[in-house]
Amino acid sequence: MLIDAHTHLDLVAERGIPVPDALRHAREGGVTHIITASNNPADAAWAVEAAGKWRGVSATVGWHPMEDHVPDSEELEALRKLAAQEHAVAIGEVGLDYYFRPGYHETPKDVQQASLEIMLALAHELDLPVVIHARDAQQDILAMLRNSGTKRVLFHCFQGDVAHARACLEEGYLISFSGIVTFRTAAELQEVAKFVPGGTFTIETDAPFLTPVPYRGSTNEPVHVRETAAFLAACRNTTPEAIALDATATAAQFFQLPPSDAIGEDGHLERSHHD
Repeated sequence: MLIDAHTHLDLVAERGIPVPDALRHAREGGVTHIITASNNPADAAWAVEAAGKWRGVSATVGWHPMEDHVPDSEELEALRKLAAQEHAVAIGEVGLDYYFRPGYHETPKDVQQASLEIMLALAHELDLPVVIHARDAQQDILAMLRNSGTKRVLFHCFQGDVAHARACLEEGYLISFSGIVTFRTAAELQEVAKFVPGGTFTIETDAPFLTPVPYRGSTNEPVHVRETAAFLAACRNTTPEAIALDATATAAQFFQLPPSDAIGEDGHLERSHHD
């Protein structure tokens, strides 16, 4: 039993794996629930609609730090309405991304910080947890979270070192391991995997990106969360079943997922109007 704590089902579908197929693959691989994330109002509308349609799918409503402007009043209201919908379980992904490269993004730091401040306020208003995107911006992220008083935080696709992990855990924040931890070059992150206590981490795919070993080169999808769980088990000298149990309980509690909301069997992938 596993939860994919962060994926992009819309992009998985765009890469050639339709949502029903991704759900079937996930269920057959032991995945019971999927959190599909969003980056802006259009993404969020798709995610919330998908979560309302498919069993075992929940949505996050976000404004990605690479959006080139601060959300205006109309965009913010759209996000607010979407985040208030059933099966919307968090604000995210939001955060800071200081990995400035030509062709990647050039959103200024002040724009990113203003957007994050607005989204943290929205999370507080709606009493929702926050899913953070942090790249090369760990100290600024921590400072903004502390100043905002935000407590329920998940660092998606964690890429920091043990010192940063310790700082996050001291604040009560959770971290999420993606397929990156399985990469040959990820020795620092593998040390984090050994360091963090049970009950402080979740597992994700960030599909269709960051496909774990041994499926590098193929499109990532939620079923591959099991490979990351198996790798974490080896790092921590335990079993994949123990990792799955721990990470699933942590994700379910963070997102407040009802135990009954699981990916359906064939013929029952869609929710009934009673769900």
